[in-house]
Amino acid sequence: MRIKSLSIHNFKRAINIEIDADRGIIVLGGKNGAGKSTVLDAITAALMGARAIPADPIRHGAESGEVTVELEGFTVRRTFTRNAAGEIGGTLTIRTADGMKPASPQKWLDSKIGDLSCDPIAFLSLSTDKQAEKLRKITGVDVTALDARRKVAYDARTALGVDGKKEAVKLEGMPIYTDAPETPVEPVYVHPAVIEPVLIEPEQVSAAALLPEIAAAEATERAAEAASRAVAEAQRRSNAAGQAIVAAEGKIARIKAELLEAESLLAEEVRRAHSAAESVVAELAAAETARAAVIPSAPLKARIATIEAENRAARDRAAEANAAERRRVSDLNIEARNMAAAANRAARAEADEANDKLRAMNARKAKEAEVQALRDAYAAKSAEIDAIDAEKAALLAGAKFPVDGLGFGADGGVTFQGVPLAQASGAERIRVSMAIALAANPEIRVVLIRDASLLDEDSMAAVVDMAEAANAQVWLERVGTADPGVVVITDGGTL
Repeated sequence: MRIKSLSIHNFKRAINIEIDADRGIIVLGGKNGAGKSTVLDAITAALMGARAIPADPIRHGAESGEVTVELEGFTVRRTFTRNAAGEIGGTLTIRTADGMKPASPQKWLDSKIGDLSCDPIAFLSLSTDKQAEKLRKITGVDVTALDARRKVAYDARTALGVDGKKEAVKLEGMPIYTDAPETPVEPVYVHPAVIEPVLIEPEQVSAAALLPEIAAAEATERAAEAASRAVAEAQRRSNAAGQAIVAAEGKIARIKAELLEAESLLAEEVRRAHSAAESVVAELAAAETARAAVIPSAPLKARIATIEAENRAARDRAAEANAAERRRVSDLNIEARNMAAAANRAARAEADEANDKLRAMNARKAKEAEVQALRDAYAAKSAEIDAIDAEKAALLAGAKFPVDGLGFGADGGVTFQGVPLAQASGAERIRVSMAIALAANPEIRVVLIRDASLLDEDSMAAVVDMAEAANAQVWLERVGTADPGVVVITDGGTL
């Protein structure tokens, strides 16, 4: 279904334009600003309604306007009016060839037309998102959700890859200790043996122990004194006997008469003197024996006075010896403690080194697990992306695209033959955009191209060929009047 004729009155800049359009290619030519775009705007406003009617459709100076489009099988007439308040209103009338008037004309039109605004040239200048949006709408294939899911998964996988590489670098820099213990090591501490000093008890002399000796010595002294007294007594008796002899001899001299008695007495006294002398000799011997056995008590008594000094000296010597012993033992114990402390520090250092290795290995194992988890997550995201790609491929495989080789890329943009459409050749892009524009209007086979001056001869030829092949009608706006069959638009009308 194509447009057969177009009539425009007081629409935008147009005053009165009549175009017989019973052919496949209609080139609207003329100068810039002559109103070529007004013709295309009139077609879209008449057929697409509110979504395409400009804010001020009536030519300035006029009170109303009208656009009539005759198509194969029905005619569309849309009027525009301005009331006293300046508000725009209008009517839409559709009459089919058999005289039928649809009760809901715009709804009836919408069921037959697609998207007349799908301009091939404009399509090529759209952003990749907008191009993809139009293609999804035309094909009914919406991979937006899949592309969004894929992007989320891809971004997540990229982040996992970055994190995985970063953590792998950290892992490579972590030391490996093959001699690390499996469990924490407690140091084996050395407890030094404490040496007790061997103290000296001072040998003290007890004064009480000397008392028996002193008593024995005093007894011998007393015996010697008694012997001395006996000797003295015997000597006295001997002296007395001598005196008695002298007296007797005197008496002999004086008393001869008494000689016999005196001699007798003398003999008796001599005998007694001899006996006394013998007694003296015996007592002398006994006294000598007693004197020989005498043990002097004075030294012993004198020693009692020195015992405390000796004992004090003994205590001082013992204290000095014990202090030296204590110092020796203290030095030995300090040395033992120092040796134990050194051994314990070595044991602590050895245990710390072993535990540091254990912690390092545990940290490495944790890092290995972290790296492996990142790798597993990366692989899972890769599998998720593959699944999304497979789902998308299956969806696209079942879709009917306007041109073979057309599709959606991983970023959601339109691709042709597997590469972004923007990277295709100029002829390929025109071919694709024309096919999309034709697909956008499957029943009313009308394509409107603005800025067609951008098309070179080859592109124009491609557009004509595709229009003929699809039995479609293409309206092109071009600057100038050199194209064959051009409809020249002048200021507000046609030539």
